[in-house]
Amino acid sequence: MNPFGTGIDLRQAFSLVTAGRIAEAESIAIRAAAQSKKNPRFFALLGQIAEAKGHLEEAAKHYKKSITLDSQQMMTHIALGQVRTSQGRFKDAITSLHKALKLQPDHSNAIAALADAYDKQGDPDSAMRTIQPFIDRHEETPHMAVVYATVSMNRQQHDEAIRTASRHLDNEDLDPNNRQLLGFVRGRSLESLGRYDEAFGAYQKANAAIPTNFDETSHRRKIDDLIEVFSARHLKALPRSTDGSELPIFIAGMPRSGTTLIERIIDAHPRARGAGEINILHDIIQSMPADILSDQVYPRCVLDLTQEDVNRLSRAYLEGLRPYQRGVDRVVDKNLFNYQHLGLISILFPRAKIIHCRRDPMDTCFSCFTASLSIIANPWACDLAAIGLAFRQYERLMAHWRDVLDLSILEVQYESLVDDQATQSQRLIEFVGLDWDERCLHFHETSKDARRAGIAPTLSYDQVRRPVYRSSCGRWEPFKPHLDPLQKSLGLGSNLESHDAE
Repeated sequence: MNPFGTGIDLRQAFSLVTAGRIAEAESIAIRAAAQSKKNPRFFALLGQIAEAKGHLEEAAKHYKKSITLDSQQMMTHIALGQVRTSQGRFKDAITSLHKALKLQPDHSNAIAALADAYDKQGDPDSAMRTIQPFIDRHEETPHMAVVYATVSMNRQQHDEAIRTASRHLDNEDLDPNNRQLLGFVRGRSLESLGRYDEAFGAYQKANAAIPTNFDETSHRRKIDDLIEVFSARHLKALPRSTDGSELPIFIAGMPRSGTTLIERIIDAHPRARGAGEINILHDIIQSMPADILSDQVYPRCVLDLTQEDVNRLSRAYLEGLRPYQRGVDRVVDKNLFNYQHLGLISILFPRAKIIHCRRDPMDTCFSCFTASLSIIANPWACDLAAIGLAFRQYERLMAHWRDVLDLSILEVQYESLVDDQATQSQRLIEFVGLDWDERCLHFHETSKDARRAGIAPTLSYDQVRRPVYRSSCGRWEPFKPHLDPLQKSLGLGSNLESHDAE
């Protein structure tokens, strides 16, 4: 019997993806696969599952297959366009979204997604032209409002951003995701106007929009396991890859510590490319126990690695970099979990270069509190005390890596970089083994370069189009009356006047 005969299983699977229950949706998809090879909605489901797991290129392939089977699927064109935007492939994104609008002109989701693609491409004027008619008629959807308010904020039109965000935040039926995004935009605009108490209230409400449950004990145990498995004794006994590749550069650091800025400086070099927050290493880790036939979960399965396993996993990672390496000698991986996996990196790539981004703890943690970080990946990010606890565990692990790893690690202080961009940029380029190129000082001018298409936009996508600026240093200080929970969690005390990460 065709499981999609009535559409019940398919609808259930889509609902499970929306609810974040990916494993259950995958189970339905696996059961349905044999009888669904010509069902376009089945491939749309596979695309949603892959997208939810962060496998964007795989998601795009499934969406394209779905469209090949039925080109009239407007929502799949939109989904493909949004994935291409997330990948930084803006031309492809805009093409897909125009196809959706040909099927249904003025469709709200397609309009919002198209405006978002234009904005992230660096064309806010086109973004505004796309969405302005709906704003003028007060007919914008919450998704449109997020894009419009964000563009207004980035153009320093803060009163307009606050008005638009507030108009939707007053709606009790606003969905949690848009409530969070609009809350953050409202907070940033209020902060820019010097209305710090109101801004902090907006940030608090944004963080409360989506419930999360951070398990400090579990998080600490995870760091304990990494330290135990990658001890000096175990590292001495573990095999190392015989592949001497120096292609990958790994950036490690907490979110909001300057990782995007450093990636873009290196990416501006003609012999280097930034791959963004790619998941290649994460995928290898996820499949490692089954792949090496170990009955231990990661990281303990690492102790079962053979020389053959290590070489094969190293090759698998390099194969994953293939789309990024054409014409360059270095590819930058800035996945935000790299700091947790430096032990594994030292085994797979003994000659790898690691750049550790550091920033004042208060600025780093407060910036996490005011940004729409994924709460699935960062469940600590919505609570000041939890953020401080997560930061201290990060510092504990980095101290361990410094003690036990025989890796080339360059520590870059964010404040030093913004104070003396030229010296620190030259230091970066020399460290990764490339000749100096003046273009690295003008990274913000290459962001729309055709060769740079494909760099995934991050939360910092607007900032990295501007020259280095220092206004983010000491950003936490006007909010000091509200930050006791963070200061105490960091172990800094409530009478903190200033703090230097060095």
